[in-house]
Amino acid sequence: MVKKQSFLRVLGLKNAVFGLKMGFERAKIGCNNRVFGCFLAVFRGKKCFNCFSCSACSGGTAGCKSGGLGGVAKGLILYFCGMLKVFPNNPYQENTIVLYDDSLECTIIDPGMYTAAEQNAVVNFISENKLKPVLLLNTHCHIDHVLGNKFVFDQYGLKPQFNIGEQDTMDAVSAYAPSMGFNYELSPNPEVYLPETGTVSFGNTELELIFAPGHSPASLCFYNRKDNVLVGGDVLFRGSVGRSDLPGGNGALLLKNIKEKLFTLPDDCTVYPGHGPETTIGYEKDTNPFF
Repeated sequence: MVKKQSFLRVLGLKNAVFGLKMGFERAKIGCNNRVFGCFLAVFRGKKCFNCFSCSACSGGTAGCKSGGLGGVAKGLILYFCGMLKVFPNNPYQENTIVLYDDSLECTIIDPGMYTAAEQNAVVNFISENKLKPVLLLNTHCHIDHVLGNKFVFDQYGLKPQFNIGEQDTMDAVSAYAPSMGFNYELSPNPEVYLPETGTVSFGNTELELIFAPGHSPASLCFYNRKDNVLVGGDVLFRGSVGRSDLPGGNGALLLKNIKEKLFTLPDDCTVYPGHGPETTIGYEKDTNPFF
């Protein structure tokens, strides 16, 4: 028993040191990077749930080539690095992101909450940290990224903001949601549409808009230059890119935008994608098989 306890203490210390190292390297602030639960790639039949979003699958019956990155995350995964919190939500394990700063204002990006438990997790985090939601942003408007738009509106009075080129994609969700088994609550339409370039701000934080269509007609990425963090939606994944065979998709344009607009960011820029774990620009430039 003593030997087992000693082993667990050592393991815990190693995990704490690793978390602190990741906090410095990826968030550039001295916070812990804690991962709760586990990440298990579970294949469901021929394809994993993430095939709605990523291009890692062989496209037939061989499953996912990316070592599980396209798999379904079982267990609750919450990445916490400084002023950013990630909540994997809904059957597609879409990453809902809460960005906040020392002003305690926050932005909710791509709310994919579907179940009451998922909704409560986001609301409880916001209330426990005394945050004030002031913006609701969508990188794009596929169903897995907008399932929680109506909930956020009801809870905080925020209407979504996205590029106007995504409006048709948003309008289509109510038509196909039932066939996918979703009881979709209609999202309110924006009062403000985001341009292709420019910035959007909350608290003491400025996010640069990067227009990167290809996965969807008018995808936007949000870049925090000060913290060197990119919220990328379904444009670029760890070891993969967004799929481009959905309506409005364009594979050649997607790759062009990644190379010309994302790969020009610093190599140590941390990318938080719409699904799966975070990555860096440099890692994808060096290892992503699509480039």
